[in-house]
Amino acid sequence: MMAEVYGEIVAQGLDDPPWITDATAMGHLILTKDFNSLRYEEPFQTVQSVRARVFALSNAQLLGPQQLQCFLDNKARILRVARLPGPYIYKVYRDHIVRAWP
Repeated sequence: MMAEVYGEIVAQGLDDPPWITDATAMGHLILTKDFNSLRYEEPFQTVQSVRARVFALSNAQLLGPQQLQCFLDNKARILRVARLPGPYIYKVYRDHIVRAWP
């Protein structure tokens, strides 16, 4: 989504707060492979302030096809939770999701 919205070059250098804010304003769920980046103060505060709905892979070392499969395997679970208003962060595992915050 980021490359489609910002262009490939801009998306590569974009800090987390702007795209988290924009994605949430567009009504998108946030799917990310980088759970650890959400532990930094600025992205975490942005998730809180814009009431983002975040689903982050528990294992950032998965290859692209494995990442996609993890999200697809949990699609029904993610969509069920996504009906709830944010803010929240869920960790996505191979066969389940777990609320990480709050």
